[in-house]
Amino acid sequence: MKGFRFLLLVMVICLASGVKAQFYDGPDDIYYYVKCGDNGQPQENGYVFIFNFDGRKAAELSGALNDPIPDKPRDYPDVSDVKKNLQRSQTYYDDKIENTEYKIEYVSGNTYKGNTYIEYIAPNGYQAWFGEYFTFDFSNNREVLSLSRTVSLGNYGTGFNSSNTEQEKYKKVDKSFFKVGRSRTPSSTLHE
Repeated sequence: MKGFRFLLLVMVICLASGVKAQFYDGPDDIYYYVKCGDNGQPQENGYVFIFNFDGRKAAELSGALNDPIPDKPRDYPDVSDVKKNLQRSQTYYDDKIENTEYKIEYVSGNTYKGNTYIEYIAPNGYQAWFGEYFTFDFSNNREVLSLSRTVSLGNYGTGFNSSNTEQEKYKKVDKSFFKVGRSRTPSSTLHE
């Protein structure tokens, strides 16, 4: 009996220390991640990913995972885009929680995956496809996001296929990182 208890205790300890699960947050919890520079700190003009998690799925609220538009260069949201949106409305991203598709899937550990993909036929008959595949690997405390982004494109007529993978680091920042204007409230003292 002692052997069974010991085995059970060891199994519980192993499971408790090694198990990581998908993120179940409150419905209004929003996480802001800004691309890091060479110094490891968020860049003032870095790309931004904004997430709301719902366990097995997540929504990316900044629009970075919106499907690309044919014949238009891909433009990822950056710090200035987020600042502009928050200047229009402090609840801009809170409001998007209700109408953004939760299309990023939980994989395992602290990892989620998402993608964008389009096929199109140009007016000259050129048939092509374009896909981006994102792997979001979060640190245990969710302070750091390691992003792996693979861009693939191809042409149906010629059989041309190309793929490129980039690795990037992002750091979690508070919403106040995007604050514009006065950084502190005025005191009640009037100076003449």
